[in-house]
Order: sequence, then structure tokens, then C-alpha cells
Amino acid sequence: MSDPTRPTAKTVELIDAHVSPPAMGQTVLGLTIGGILVQAAWQSHSISTFDAWMPFPKVPEAVRKRQLARFQHDILQES
Repeated sequence: MSDPTRPTAKTVELIDAHVSPPAMGQTVLGLTIGGILVQAAWQSHSISTFDAWMPFPKVPEAVRKRQLARFQHDILQES
């Protein structure tokens, strides 16, 4: 499936759950059999729901700080 309007990162790759499943109980991003990427806690029955998975991407520190500042600003506005 190729969609030229959807950007993809060359460094991020899904892992085939049938070849290398994550550890039980690990929270991952899972690609459902319907093609939707969702957050999921991996369980013994997950292999029937997910075709692939990936660890969460690392969020850059500058983005974390910006989000924290925005959150703190919103909380102060509510007070």
C-alpha cells in the first residue's frame, strides 16, 4: 500500500508480531488486523488482533518542554 500524500519516516519500522512479538504486558503501538495503529498492552490473545507492533517513538526534549509549558499555562488560567 503506497500513499504519496501520507508522510512516512524511514527510521521507524513496525515489527511483525508473528515473527517477534513484544513481551507480555508491555504497552506498545499495535497495528490491528484492520490497519489501525493503536496503543495496546500486549496479552496472550493479542496475536489474533494485531499483525505488527512498535515501541513508542521518543519525543524530543524541546517538544516535551513546550507541551509542559502549555499545560501549566492552561492550569493557571483555570485557577
